[in-house]
Amino acid sequence: MLRKEIEIHLAFGIHPQIVTMHEHISSPKVEYLVMEWVKGGELFRHIAKTEAYSEARAASYVSQLCSTMEYIHSQGVIHRDMKPPNVLFHRDSLDDSQLRICDFGLAEWLPMGQSISDGVIRGTPEFMSKEMIRKEPYGRASDVWAVGVLSYMLVCGRLPFDDPHREVNIRQKGDFSALFAIIAKGDVQFAPMDEALSNNAKDFVLQMLTRRDKRMTFAQALEHPWLSDGGGASTNLAHVPQGISQYNKDHCK
Repeated sequence: MLRKEIEIHLAFGIHPQIVTMHEHISSPKVEYLVMEWVKGGELFRHIAKTEAYSEARAASYVSQLCSTMEYIHSQGVIHRDMKPPNVLFHRDSLDDSQLRICDFGLAEWLPMGQSISDGVIRGTPEFMSKEMIRKEPYGRASDVWAVGVLSYMLVCGRLPFDDPHREVNIRQKGDFSALFAIIAKGDVQFAPMDEALSNNAKDFVLQMLTRRDKRMTFAQALEHPWLSDGGGASTNLAHVPQGISQYNKDHCK
């Protein structure tokens, strides 16, 4: 698997929003990857500390994710593990900083129009698409779903799908069945605290978190009015940093 990750990084070369592999060193028993140092750290750690957070800022982050993922797909690769720890800041600042996508340990070569039908569940449960948890054939649309989950979190401050009894079911029993049932149902809800969100933002999320034959591609996502028209301007989303902070405490222990 590590050899495949190396090959994928070599195919990417140097991309401004993908963590760069500078060198790989092989020994008889060990492979060493020398990676770019991204000193900004995880995006969600920064959001949790910010005092001013707007819908426009969220749209900027989502636009960067979609643009980078479109490139990754254009290279015949699916990521399969898009989640908060794999989205980093280039610099240690919320302002004027590019994002970096990292961790291609679960990535796979997948040409356009093809799918994977091995019946194996891979990735991080909260970000898995409904087709993957059902062990159905899946493809690039699963990455779109995962970025849809991230997009929802960036505008709402919480997961769109979560097990309300996570502490017992998942932490104590290691049982993801209740979570998977919620994801499979795919009922995306917006709470009263989300009322300041623009209709374009809500529509964008819904078009990412829908059945795979209706789901946008990343190219289509970049043309969606929420991203192409400025992302809700300066609409304040003060509750999002608080929600992200709680997510970090509950899910990133």
